[in-house]
Parts: sequence; C-alpha cells; structure tokens
Amino acid sequence: QFHTSENVQKWLPFARDDLAAILYPNICGTLGDSYDAFGYVNNVDSFTTLQKTSIRWMGSLAMYFAASKIKSKRNITDERASL
Repeated sequence: QFHTSENVQKWLPFARDDLAAILYPNICGTLGDSYDAFGYVNNVDSFTTLQKTSIRWMGSLAMYFAASKIKSKRNITDERASL
C-alpha cells in the first residue's frame, strides 16, 4: 500500500536520483567532514584502537574522494547551495 501511493511515486525518483546524490557531498565535502562522519567508530567497543584509527582515516579519505567524484560528475561547485 505504501509503495503504490501517489505521493511515494512522486517523491521516490527525486529521493533516489537527486537527493541521495547531493546529500553525500554535503556529508563528506571536506576531509574534516568525512573524518567527523566516521567519528562513530570510536564508540564501537569491538574495534581495537588500531582498527578505529585505520577505519576513521582510510574511510574518511575514501569518502572524501567519492564525494569529490560525485561533485565532478554532477557539476556541483557548492554542495551547500545544491541542497
């Protein structure tokens, strides 16, 4: 019932194709933002200190490059304004 509603059919393509693509560069637009996004790993008790550090640094670097690629592909120069 939910998936067939007219309202869902109207907004689903936007959320899937546009919103998701512009949110990612807003979350990870700078290395600092990407690093902050990985802050949650410090609260995972099952990770060692080395794992936490590695995940946070390598993950933030990967996320930053992915966001940069999306910005380039979609010609986004100001990710905040794109929202």
